[in-house]
Amino acid sequence: IEHELKKKNGTSIFTRCRYIGVLNEREQLSYMDVIIEDISDLKKKEQELYDQNDMIMELLKEQQEMNDHLDKQVKERTKELEKKRYELEKMNHELLKMKNLFENMYKKAPIGLFRSSISTGKFLSCNDATAHIFDVRNADEFLKIVNALDIWGNNKKGRDELIEYFRNLLPMTIYNHVDHCQTPISKKERYVSVSEIANFDDDYFEGAFIDVTEEYLAKKKLEEMNKNLENIVNERTHNLIEQYAYTQQLISELEESNHLLKSKTEHLELNQLKLKSIIKTIPDSIIVCRNDGKITESYNIPMNLFHGDSIDSILSLFNLDNASYLIKCFEKMIQKHNPEIQSGMIKELYNNQISWFEYNIFKMNSDHVILVFRDITSRIQTKTLLDSILQSTQILLTK
Repeated sequence: IEHELKKKNGTSIFTRCRYIGVLNEREQLSYMDVIIEDISDLKKKEQELYDQNDMIMELLKEQQEMNDHLDKQVKERTKELEKKRYELEKMNHELLKMKNLFENMYKKAPIGLFRSSISTGKFLSCNDATAHIFDVRNADEFLKIVNALDIWGNNKKGRDELIEYFRNLLPMTIYNHVDHCQTPISKKERYVSVSEIANFDDDYFEGAFIDVTEEYLAKKKLEEMNKNLENIVNERTHNLIEQYAYTQQLISELEESNHLLKSKTEHLELNQLKLKSIIKTIPDSIIVCRNDGKITESYNIPMNLFHGDSIDSILSLFNLDNASYLIKCFEKMIQKHNPEIQSGMIKELYNNQISWFEYNIFKMNSDHVILVFRDITSRIQTKTLLDSILQSTQILLTK
């Protein structure tokens, strides 16, 4: 049995007691032997072990938490790396597509593209358009021919001048110039616009060729034509100066004619006003119509009976049959080429009263047709009355 004993100073000691009973002859407990063992150090070490165990458990817990945290970080990092790997693969795929696109664009570009060595003058690459400019079938054939002939390499002076020119420029500056050359095989004359840059670090010229032979020759021809035109202009200018004086004389005469014309125009306008005043006093009604059926003038027609500004407005003056007939006459007269006149009479029945109209349609000029009509009902009635009286008189005389 273990016991904890308190000392006066407040500390404790631990003991372990072992009890051994001694029996008598009658097998009754006679006495007991007690063995007391101080186990304070043992208890202390045991407590230390317990404390260390708690510490170890705590450390294990922390270790587990750290492991969990590390696992989480590893998973997150792995996920990020997977994502970056996917993005990198995607980027590589896009770069490959762009590379293929660039290669296709380079090969199929409508203008000549090239790269040549600065140090040797050899062409390193080009596209088919470059070959076509120099009358060669394709890029491979062009590279073989020009590098075999060493056209640019043999022109050391020209190449040295170009290199020196580029060394005085800012890096990657584009130099544009037009070269006069011949095709390597057919020896045809070419004018080629060249735009190129120099990369001294990687030892190459790179640029583009454009065949401007037609434009260049056209420009030369235009300059020649401009020179000839300048001579013609100088000659014409001299003639114009002479004609100017003559024109001034004509202008003076024209001003006198204009003054006279203005005077006659004013006189004509005055006569037109007088004519319109006279027309208003006559009993005839007048309609002036253009070839397109537009009425330009009308005289002596009551406004309450006349509506609209086209020839169809006649419908408001006569019944449908008479109006349709007059409109057809108008249309036929418009189609005629020579001045002509058509006359006649029409009978109107309105509110059980008969009215008679005399009309004349004639073409005034190539653009206008005129309708003139007059109410002759009273004249017809008078004539009818006179005919009746005359008939009656004749009857009386025969009796």
